[in-house]
Amino acid sequence: MKLLGGMETAKIDPMDAAARSDAAIAFLLGGNADEARRYMAYTGAGRMKKGSFDPAAEMRSPDCGGDAGLKPNDVAVVEFNIADDGTIERARPIYAAGGGQVALEFARAVKGWSWPAADVQAIPAFYRYNVRVEMRCSTAFERPSIGDGLGGALEQWLADKGVAVPPAPTGRRRRPWVRSARSWPRQ
Repeated sequence: MKLLGGMETAKIDPMDAAARSDAAIAFLLGGNADEARRYMAYTGAGRMKKGSFDPAAEMRSPDCGGDAGLKPNDVAVVEFNIADDGTIERARPIYAAGGGQVALEFARAVKGWSWPAADVQAIPAFYRYNVRVEMRCSTAFERPSIGDGLGGALEQWLADKGVAVPPAPTGRRRRPWVRSARSWPRQ
């Protein structure tokens, strides 16, 4: 912090914001919540003159459990950049309670987030680069799709009619409408 000018500097750049955020995390982990709040306040967060930083169109936390064995008490701070098209350019863990695998699982979840391009372009670049969020895994139960119950019966019916059923898609894919601002429904 001292090498970047300390807390006395009125104008800050992304390096200052990151250093102050790191200090806030350190104070919080050290049990000094008052200093953590002070350093976080001096990161420049919350001083946007125009535009708003709304939740993403696609913004999911990883489910608890899974390959990484995430537990509800695991927590991570992930830093990311939002590209002009609303996708995440880069996501990296800054801090994680639970180890490296836990940290990577949270960063992977953030990599799948996206915003409508028109909304993102209204946010000043300073607020889109090096964004930091604290995350926990989700304990929500998976809700089965209506199609899940019909899928087996439909496949059997199609097979009886001699129609080949294409294989189910694998992996997570983005919805095509998330990336395009032109097709995004405005509210």
